[in-house]
Amino acid sequence: MDEQTFWAIIDTTRPPNADQRRHLAALRKHLRGLAPGEIADFQRHLDAAMARAQHWDLWDAAALIKGWCSDDGFIYFCLWLIAQGPAAYRAALDDPDSLAGVVRKGGMTSCSFELLWGVAKEVYEKVAGHEMPANDVAWPSRPAGKRDDLQNEAQTRRRFPNLVNRFGH
Repeated sequence: MDEQTFWAIIDTTRPPNADQRRHLAALRKHLRGLAPGEIADFQRHLDAAMARAQHWDLWDAAALIKGWCSDDGFIYFCLWLIAQGPAAYRAALDDPDSLAGVVRKGGMTSCSFELLWGVAKEVYEKVAGHEMPANDVAWPSRPAGKRDDLQNEAQTRRRFPNLVNRFGH
């Protein structure tokens, strides 16, 4: 499976109303139709997308949207971002302020999709009859970039004008 196919699966299984339970059910159904190696490839692409998202700018944007963001909260936020599809994901990596147009009104508390990370592993075990082997995706030891002080309102407004206008500071 290539990266384009991974993103196509994310897109085609995502329901229009962003219902995570329905998204997981559709994803499970789709993955069950794949060979174990393809399911493992899906997980590898998911892990690679997660690793690429490990950047302080994105974490700061998540903190603005959610009010704060723990280590685990950032992981779950990145999973949510991936579930939004390749256009939203790539735009957010290029410019985290673009997330102001992605988060649904009243949806800031739901910018978390913890269960997405385990769905391929769960399906793999059922299809293959054993645990999914680890993949070769290397995670950075810490997020890339520089962590800024979100308490500096002027600096934060310059970095994230749309997020500050939408979610406050």
